[in-house]
Amino acid sequence: MDGVELQLRQKPNLLQGDFYIQWGYSRLRPFDGHAWPAITRNFDIGGVNPLFEGQFNREVHFLGYGDVLDAANALCDLKVSLQNDQGCDLSVHFPLFADIVGTQVKTPEKRIDVEVKRHRSFSNLSAMACVRGHSTVADAPFREQIVFSQSPSSDAQSEIVAAQGTVQVPDLDPDNDWLEIRLVHPKFGEIKKDGNYVRMFIPPTERNILLGAVQQFCRGTTLDDLLTRAYNVQPAKLKPSAAFELHVSWLLGMFGLSTVVLGEYERLLAPDTEIQRASIDILAASQQAKLLLVVSCTLNTPKEED
Repeated sequence: MDGVELQLRQKPNLLQGDFYIQWGYSRLRPFDGHAWPAITRNFDIGGVNPLFEGQFNREVHFLGYGDVLDAANALCDLKVSLQNDQGCDLSVHFPLFADIVGTQVKTPEKRIDVEVKRHRSFSNLSAMACVRGHSTVADAPFREQIVFSQSPSSDAQSEIVAAQGTVQVPDLDPDNDWLEIRLVHPKFGEIKKDGNYVRMFIPPTERNILLGAVQQFCRGTTLDDLLTRAYNVQPAKLKPSAAFELHVSWLLGMFGLSTVVLGEYERLLAPDTEIQRASIDILAASQQAKLLLVVSCTLNTPKEED
């Protein structure tokens, strides 16, 4: 390795033992910003690792690192620590450049859309949708397994290309069905799998148009705090204009609309610069009619920007 010869305690045999494709965790930071599914082979004969003994730890302490693994993280783009990973003598990482990057369920059309990223030379991939109803039986059989019809990959000159697929499922039940999207290769088998209830693949604004709008104002955990830990949120003192907004929300509620009075969260800010783009007082919606009202209240004559 760059002219440096390493002598290991155990002679590595890449073909010996069991290994399988994993996703979601790797000892290596992704070099291209995308965590690809991968096969990892670790070689460790157990016992105390010489790296953690005496001299090595003392030397990295003098260099300002907490331990040997801390230094490895900084210098070698690793993600290892003494708390969750005791390390190994050698770890070999084989990324598979194919991944499911997006799944959306369009309930009005009873359609599932999926986006796949892959290396342009990684052919013979197929994506399939597996659907089953609510079940208390582990690994219950799927009632349907449908292969996606894929559109041609975009930007064929790039090494990593994107492809879109779509499939119709006429009897899809958004409330009770379980959906699993699988990316399969004839030689490698299952490369990636995403599974959840169908409703979790529906865009948030389609699941609840009012919630999607409110989240633009109450970002992060603010909305959770207001709804589930209201005892820990200090309310602002009510002003005449705030009382007017409250009564306007009552009026909208009498017309059958769900309403949210934004109050101190009325400022719509640009996420990167925190510049105020607008000020909205009330959000009102009818989920059934797919209607969202963005309401601004004023006690005086509306200004030009209103």
